[in-house]
Amino acid sequence: MTIDIQSAGIKSAPIIGLLPHDLKANSYISQNRKILSQLGTVAPVPAPAALLGALLRNVFFRPQIKLYDILIVNWRENCLTTADRLTLRGVFEYIASMLLHRASARKLFYVRHNHHPHNLRGQDILRVSRLIAWGEKLADAVVVHSPAEAQKPGYYYVPHPLYALDEPKYSSTTVMKQRQTAPAPGSEYLMIGRIEPYKRIHEVIAEWSLPSKLTIMGPCTDNRYLQSLKTASEGKNVIIEDDFHDESYLAERVRRAAGVIIANDQSSMIVSGSLFFALSCGTRLFVTESAFARALSDKGLQNWINIQSGIADLVKAVESSRFSPENQAPPAKEELENLFGETALYRHWRDVIGS
Repeated sequence: MTIDIQSAGIKSAPIIGLLPHDLKANSYISQNRKILSQLGTVAPVPAPAALLGALLRNVFFRPQIKLYDILIVNWRENCLTTADRLTLRGVFEYIASMLLHRASARKLFYVRHNHHPHNLRGQDILRVSRLIAWGEKLADAVVVHSPAEAQKPGYYYVPHPLYALDEPKYSSTTVMKQRQTAPAPGSEYLMIGRIEPYKRIHEVIAEWSLPSKLTIMGPCTDNRYLQSLKTASEGKNVIIEDDFHDESYLAERVRRAAGVIIANDQSSMIVSGSLFFALSCGTRLFVTESAFARALSDKGLQNWINIQSGIADLVKAVESSRFSPENQAPPAKEELENLFGETALYRHWRDVIGS
């Protein structure tokens, strides 16, 4: 899709700073960058020290002080925490970087991916939430990927993009061997993405007594949590493949799966990237209740997303489901494109930029 900026009502192509500008392990940034490049010239944002230097040079040697017309920041609040706790260094980095980003752009857009960083200990949640609220006040607009979250003044809904999975991103001997040993279609249910406690994998395993195979696929940096999952899986039809998986290979596994299970803790999460990955692959979803899942169901995907109030009910729903090529037929491509395709992304980003 290519859209002319002038015909879209935008007078001139703005310079759009995007942070991060590249994210190799996830196509989220590249998909958004593709759309934003049709609304302006997308530029990388350097590290804080280099950004400060560039800003000072602009102030003293150029008539135009601002480096960017628009600066879009993603996951900025993640620097606040290390492991499960708020740190003083993180607070300093967050405040300093947000002030620097504010000074560098005519308009600052804050993309809010989560309510707060995942797995955060309870006593730090309120402090972190207040810091994020302060960061949002510095911004001209806050972007969220759930319509239910975009009700406050200054908040804008932009769809989470579908994943571009047509072309493999990596190729290696290891990946080719993985493909040759991929399970038969419909022979497993998957939980995908980084293995972390907020995804409540441990609770799903505790309830899992089904003959169907449950496979956990993703990298894990918490060895203690990983070991607890392996211990809990003993004697059950549960496999843990704790490694980074090539995106094209992961897509192949998801397409072959009987379904993808998402049981994430809703207190920290707004939307799940794993959900969009599964939708992009045309695979059934079994999810716990959330405002976003309910919104998807209301938008015509109710036959594709099985929503349950809790994990025990979710596992029962998996048990009562039956995989067949008929009920695995992917949702209509035009439905997904209307909701999350490039035209939808362009329209919503254009509204934010024009705000």
